[in-house]
Amino acid sequence: MAHTYRSFLQAEAELEFASYVFSGLSGHSGPKHTRSHSLDALFHASFVLDRYCKTRPNDASALHLSGLINERIGHLEVGRERISQAISILEAVYEETEDPAVERQFTIATSNLARLKLSLQDYEGAFESFESVLGLLSEDGKDGSTIILRAQAQFGSGLANFKLGDLEGAMAMFEAALESAGDHLVIKGQVTVLLAQTMWAIGTEEFRKSAKAQLLAWLVYFIFDSSEYL
Repeated sequence: MAHTYRSFLQAEAELEFASYVFSGLSGHSGPKHTRSHSLDALFHASFVLDRYCKTRPNDASALHLSGLINERIGHLEVGRERISQAISILEAVYEETEDPAVERQFTIATSNLARLKLSLQDYEGAFESFESVLGLLSEDGKDGSTIILRAQAQFGSGLANFKLGDLEGAMAMFEAALESAGDHLVIKGQVTVLLAQTMWAIGTEEFRKSAKAQLLAWLVYFIFDSSEYL
């Protein structure tokens, strides 16, 4: 009994450690030596989570976190596998409970899986997953997380379309994402650049003028309207 309890505490500590590392160090943009230490911590967290998931293979949250950490360290195939496993578990739980919290976890996991598919150049798979995300989001949802999820899914869907050569489809999704992004500076900037790139790639003089106008409008917005954030 004591051994079982110690194993339980160790597993919980490992999961807590991995969560702390990911939330504190992922996306770190400090000096080079600091980023190196951050990457080392993420590799260690990946190892710890791998051990945890072997003992608790039905923990969707741990599998999802493992997928995100593996994405950060460049193990994209492992990341896709782990998040796919998490999605399967969440889907089964939702079918039994119809819990809105589980549905939101499923939606976020599907969005992250779509991003991994983009990184792995599975553009058709990415497009399908992003479309699934959009189908799961309420059109009337106005909370911050829903707005960001919708804009990111539209942005990702547009990027997948662009890579598949559907420039008009890409442009339509980028325009939708631009509208959804609102005042979210990072998403708005990314979408504006890709929308202009798509317009330029279409090749007509009209679209190229529009591309220049889009970039100029974003530059003006960033310099003046966002000055309070700088």
